[in-house]
Amino acid sequence: MRLLSIATAISLAVLTAGCVFTTHKLSEVGQAVTDEAIVGVWEEQSDPEFGSGGRIAIEHYTNGLYLHRDLDSGDPHSNPFRLFKIGDVTYLEEDLAECAALNGKVLVEAAKQDPNTPPGNLLPVRCERRGEWIAVWLADQTVIDRLIKDGELVGTPGVGWLGTAVITSTAVELAACLEKHSDEIYRMDDPRPLQRRIYRRVSTQVPAEVSDSKRKP
Repeated sequence: MRLLSIATAISLAVLTAGCVFTTHKLSEVGQAVTDEAIVGVWEEQSDPEFGSGGRIAIEHYTNGLYLHRDLDSGDPHSNPFRLFKIGDVTYLEEDLAECAALNGKVLVEAAKQDPNTPPGNLLPVRCERRGEWIAVWLADQTVIDRLIKDGELVGTPGVGWLGTAVITSTAVELAACLEKHSDEIYRMDDPRPLQRRIYRRVSTQVPAEVSDSKRKP
C-alpha cells in the first residue's frame, strides 16, 4: 500500500483509524494562505513498508483554491483544496462541493458507513512546506473520539473499526480546540507512515498534458 495523493491520505485514514467529518468548514474561520511555491509536481518519498512513492500535480484553480491530482494511479479525478491557518499552524481542507462540481460526484461519500450521517466536510489535514519538501499529517480519530467524550468537542464518536466520527461543534469552537490540541490530534510525535507522509518537489511546472487549468469554471 502507498499514499499517492492527499485524497488517498484521507482514504487511508478511513481504512486505518476511521474517518472524521465536520458539519462546518474550518477554513471559513481560518486565515487564508496563498503559497505560490506549492504549485508543481511532488513525489512521495519511498518507504520500506509502503513501497515507492507516487507523484501528484498541484496547480491553481479558482477563488483561492488549488487542485491536486494523482499522476501515477490512473485516477482521473482532480481534488480542489484550500490552505488556511489556525494560529501558527497551516491546514489543508478539501472542498467537497467544488469536488462534486468538478468531478460529477462527491468521491468521499463511499467512505461514509452510515447513510444517516449528516453531510459535511472532512476534517482538514495538517501540512507544512519547508523549501522543496511538504509534510502532511493525518488526524488520529481516537484522539477526536476522546475529545468528544470529554466534552471538549461536540459530536458523535466513531463506533467500530470503520466508524465515522462527526464533529458538530461550530467552526469557531473547533478552531479553538485545534489551537489547544493540534499536536496531539495530528500525532506530531509519531513519524509512522500511517500518520505522516512526506513529499519532495521534482518540478515547479505542471506538464501541459496533465494540467486541469482548462477545467476552471
